[in-house]
Amino acid sequence: MPSTNNVRHVCLVFLAVCGLMLGTRLGFLERWMSGRAAALAAAVKAHFRAQRDSYYGAPLWKFAPTNLYRTFVKSEETIHMIISELMEEAMSRTTGAAQDDGMREIFLNILSNPELDARDKKAAVIDFITAGIETLANSLVFLLYLLSGRPDWQERIRSELPVSKRLELEDLSAATSIRDATKEAFRLLPTAPFLARLLDKPMTLAGHRLPAGTFVLAHTGAACRREENFRRAREYLPERWAGGFEPHSPGLVAPFGRGRRMCPGKRFVELELHLLLAKIMQQWRVEFDGELDIQFDFLLSPKSPVSLRLVEW
Repeated sequence: MPSTNNVRHVCLVFLAVCGLMLGTRLGFLERWMSGRAAALAAAVKAHFRAQRDSYYGAPLWKFAPTNLYRTFVKSEETIHMIISELMEEAMSRTTGAAQDDGMREIFLNILSNPELDARDKKAAVIDFITAGIETLANSLVFLLYLLSGRPDWQERIRSELPVSKRLELEDLSAATSIRDATKEAFRLLPTAPFLARLLDKPMTLAGHRLPAGTFVLAHTGAACRREENFRRAREYLPERWAGGFEPHSPGLVAPFGRGRRMCPGKRFVELELHLLLAKIMQQWRVEFDGELDIQFDFLLSPKSPVSLRLVEW
């Protein structure tokens, strides 16, 4: 099979995220939809980059409408417009042809919640889709890239899956190598490589007294690459999650955060990655030449379009 197409890869992620949140399949893999999917993807990326630059750069945007501020506003308007259109289409479809009850559940629960007004309902859907597109897409790329260097582990995953039948939840549960591969990808290339908090009360950390309101950044991504926390820390070794590797500090692997501010999409992203990887490994092995260039766009992301080869077994 030829190299993966970037627009089609984006559409595949949209299909999953919007299918969950909007309760219907919106045809993202059709030609007529790919332009809108690409526009939304570009707006989401611009949005995250504007967040990064406003967060770490000089805050001139607070005093004047800088180019950065205008980029942020434009990307937000584009995201809002496209997702609002998709919500309207999804709502019209729920009153027409029969839909998958499992897919409709989240969307209809949001719409029927009497404690949320229309703006809050739309904001909840927009937030989930915006965050889910970038994190799921990048996590999938990182996972496939790392696995391309472990053909032996790809063989192991394939051996744990049924050859041709439709995948069931029980099949995914039995394929422990998929979970180990995903956990190790989260450790080595987490889309969100740190935890950020504003302290709501004073605390003492390593002998330093920190008052309430202090901004604290825990760089879990860096900690996961230190030998005192993981043996052979810079190597992609899914087998470490089966035991026998010391030191081993699984609590440092936190790509979705911790505590009350943990990402609400954690289970969805994990399950979607497991399912996508299983479907790919049933039919193809993954190949990649060279090293993957990575940049920080508030989240870790590939620096340029990625060409992974999917080759039939």
